Amino acid sequence: NHYNGSYNFMLDVNSNPSGAEIYLNNVLVGRTPSRVSLLLKWEMNTWGLDFTQSVVEQYVLRVTKAGYQGAVEIIPVRSPITGVLWGEPPRVGLTKTSFHFNLVPEESTNTAQGK
Repeated sequence: NHYNGSYNFMLDVNSNPSGAEIYLNNVLVGRTPSRVSLLLKWEMNTWGLDFTQSVVEQYVLRVTKAGYQGAVEIIPVRSPITGVLWGEPPRVGLTKTSFHFNLVPEESTNTAQGK
């Protein structure tokens, strides 16, 4: 049997300086500081009492602010899960839900590279 669905997680996203745009998989979802929603899609295959549950796609969090280098982090997902089905299967999940980005001014990068 094949099943799919999703779980909703809330991510706390902050940056220094604040006011940076927050993108989740290249979709603008807010500005820092903010709490944003992540809909984690999953699929599961079962064979008798055995199952395999995995995440359908990768999730990338990106923050940008004019005058600063952008910052990117792949959201760590706990998956795939394999085991024996005992009622409700264990859920895929996130190993981290709070993200803080220290943004670096663009001019300091140019200076460091001798530009």
